[in-house]
Amino acid sequence: MDGVLVDSADAWFATFSEAFAQRLGRSLSREFFDREIWAGNVGELLRRFGLGMEVSPFCDLHFSRHLDSVKPFPGTARALSALAAFPKAVITNTPGACTRDILGRLDLARFFDHVVNGDDVSQGKPHPEPVLAGCRALGIEPADAVLVGDTETDVAAGRAAGCQVIGVGIPADFTVASVADLPGLFRLGECPRPGQAGPSAGRGCSISISKSP
Repeated sequence: MDGVLVDSADAWFATFSEAFAQRLGRSLSREFFDREIWAGNVGELLRRFGLGMEVSPFCDLHFSRHLDSVKPFPGTARALSALAAFPKAVITNTPGACTRDILGRLDLARFFDHVVNGDDVSQGKPHPEPVLAGCRALGIEPADAVLVGDTETDVAAGRAAGCQVIGVGIPADFTVASVADLPGLFRLGECPRPGQAGPSAGRGCSISISKSP
């Protein structure tokens, strides 16, 4: 979700910067955020850094203040509309409250059949559990699914689950510059396989849009 469907990195940086300042009396550099926090499970991060909060209050008290700065990437809604024939799930390490706020505010929830968030699983990405949960919710086998993500965490989770992986701006089985490029890669027919000119998908295939803050 974050980094694939929506541009939320600045919002999450502001959220954690605020929490670090108020609760730890520490400043947070963007370099540290990018290396240690971005793409992590929020609940695990709160415990790791001793922020003394549960996930839901953290989203309500801190993230909600920066929600207005979260924007969909250009062409996201158009691309998802073009892929309407394929069952889709959001797979994210983002907590449920934050996920609902983002998808609801940006009117993106309507494009997805299921959402697997950080509250739904015991282990977040790069563990395959969230991806496998998404496949079960869609009623498909992982080998018939394509996961789309923009971090090494996403790629590792998708491959561990047995899915094909499309990287947004990063190396994977296939690579695109943005989610807006996805419709041009897919055609009705067979599931994607490495080595093809471009991935394809049929009635048994799905696309799982994936990202965590």
